[in-house]
Amino acid sequence: IAFMIGAGISTSAGIPDFRSENGIYQTIKEKFKVNSPEDFFSKPLFKSKPEIFYNLCKLMNFDSFKPTLTHYFMKYLLDKNYAQIVFTQNIDGLETKAGINKDNIVFAHGTSNEAHCPQCNCDVDVNEVKHCINNDEVKYCPNCKGPCKLKVVLYGENLPDNFYTNMFMLNECDLVFIIGTSLRVEPFASLTEQIDKHKSWVVVINKELVGNFDYKNNLSHSLFIQGLCDEIVKSILIDCGWWDEFSLKYQI
Repeated sequence: IAFMIGAGISTSAGIPDFRSENGIYQTIKEKFKVNSPEDFFSKPLFKSKPEIFYNLCKLMNFDSFKPTLTHYFMKYLLDKNYAQIVFTQNIDGLETKAGINKDNIVFAHGTSNEAHCPQCNCDVDVNEVKHCINNDEVKYCPNCKGPCKLKVVLYGENLPDNFYTNMFMLNECDLVFIIGTSLRVEPFASLTEQIDKHKSWVVVINKELVGNFDYKNNLSHSLFIQGLCDEIVKSILIDCGWWDEFSLKYQI
C-alpha cells in the first residue's frame, strides 16, 4: 500500500486547505495583496523580501496543530507492514507528529520540521528559524549571509531527490490511497502515471471528484469515495475489524 495525500487530510486538525474558497491561498491574496499565490511563494520574492514569507509562517503556525485520524491511519498500516510509503504535498509536518518514520515519507513540497539556507543549501537549526519567525525577525545564514527559511519548496526550486527516486514504488503497489488532494499541482499529480492501473487498485477519498481515473468501469480497479477523510477512514477501520485496537492505541 502507498499513500498520496494533500491538504484535505489536515483540515479536521484546523489547518485550512490551499485551494478552497476560504483556503490559505485566499488568505494570502487578501492579506499581502499579491497577484497570485504562485508569486508569493516564488524564490525571487523570498530572496528580496524574506520577511513576507516569515509573516506567513507565523500566520500558519503549524506547531500548534495535532495529527488527525487519517494521519494515524497511515501510521497504523505502516506499523502493520501493509503500507510502505507516504507521498505528501503537506508542509505541516503532521505525518512525523503522528509517529511516521521519516524514511517512509516523501515530503514532495518540503516540511516545516526542517530549515535550510536556499542560497548555499546548508542545513540550519529549525528552532532558531522558528524563534525568528515568532519574533518578527529574519534568520540569516552564518556561511553566505543569505536569508534562511523552513525547508518548504518554493516555486522555482527543485523538489527533493527522494520524490523521484521513490516513484517506482507506486508501480509495485497493490493499492494506492489518494486522499484529500485536488491532483492539480504538478509534478505531484503526475505520480498517478506511475501506478500500474492493470494490477493496482486506486482508492480516491475526497470531497469532490478528482483525477482522470475511469471510476465507472468496474474493470479499471478505481474507486472514488466521496466525503470527509476521517469519516471514511473510520468506516474502513470498522469494516476491517480494526477500530477497537486502533482507537485504543491512539486514544481516538
